[in-house]
Amino acid sequence: GTLHRAVRLIHYAREDMLRGASSWQMFSNLGGQGFGVLSQQAPQKRFLIYWLYHYFNRHVGEWVLEMDGTAPYYTPAAGEYAGVAPGPLTPVLATLSEDGRTVYLVIANGSWERTVPCRVTVRNFRPAGAEGVVLSHPDPDGKPLLERKADAIAELPVGVEGQVLSCTIPPHSVVFLKVAGRAAE
Repeated sequence: GTLHRAVRLIHYAREDMLRGASSWQMFSNLGGQGFGVLSQQAPQKRFLIYWLYHYFNRHVGEWVLEMDGTAPYYTPAAGEYAGVAPGPLTPVLATLSEDGRTVYLVIANGSWERTVPCRVTVRNFRPAGAEGVVLSHPDPDGKPLLERKADAIAELPVGVEGQVLSCTIPPHSVVFLKVAGRAAE
């Protein structure tokens, strides 16, 4: 459910389809873990959806950037998931901070098995460095309430060579990249 929410948020922000369209609730009971971000019965723990919103809000800039490129494509098999449309396996949101000094990328990988290499050429921007975070949980049937942040959140190495960023998008994950820019010479 968290990955599905990430894909929806990417499309909402990128396509300017709706503003603030999403459902959530602040608290969930431990017996009925749903869309909540916190639980009053376990105030020290966080749900997966909490971490999605936490990182999404910190990795969306003021301006949506134009993109072009290629990505693996998903086409549902005949009779699979009625009403599901084909689309990119790895939807991306690229934004720029209000001051123009930081580029943010949010990338979702909807595959359960497939690791996707990622290579991004940033135009009209001079990357000085990049950092990445990945949200992923190895158990598709696991509980969304995490014992520890490290159970689903990890740093993701990002290479920067000139204007090219590179990393690997793990299966069934959401990746958040923050790219700091250099001042023009």
